[in-house]
Amino acid sequence: EFWFSTSHDNIVRKMGAANGKLCGVNVNEHFPYTVPVQAVIKDYRLGCLNYCLMFMIFLYVAVYQIFYHCGYLLKPDVELSMRATLRAPANLTAFKDLSYCCHTSGVCPPTTLRCEVFSGPSVLHV
Repeated sequence: EFWFSTSHDNIVRKMGAANGKLCGVNVNEHFPYTVPVQAVIKDYRLGCLNYCLMFMIFLYVAVYQIFYHCGYLLKPDVELSMRATLRAPANLTAFKDLSYCCHTSGVCPPTTLRCEVFSGPSVLHV
């Protein structure tokens, strides 16, 4: 007898539970194993139709779209619209009070940044 048989009770018995019950609980109800149902239709007309449609889809993509229209070379134009609104902060903290700003005009340590103040019109041209 194979380990996998057609009866669920045989499988559960092999796993140690008798009649599909373990401690009085039907384990088949609590631990189901779901499989998709697959049907095979043996009709040459449907089989030929299936393969013909798949072949036509392949021809459309490979021959018509890629080779005839050079679809791999086409790059669509990207249209982008962007709007930015800048507003000065309500209370500007001085650079000397910020730990991440460099306070010297020389070389800054690698842990700090050079901070600058920009006027309104010059912000758009940075």
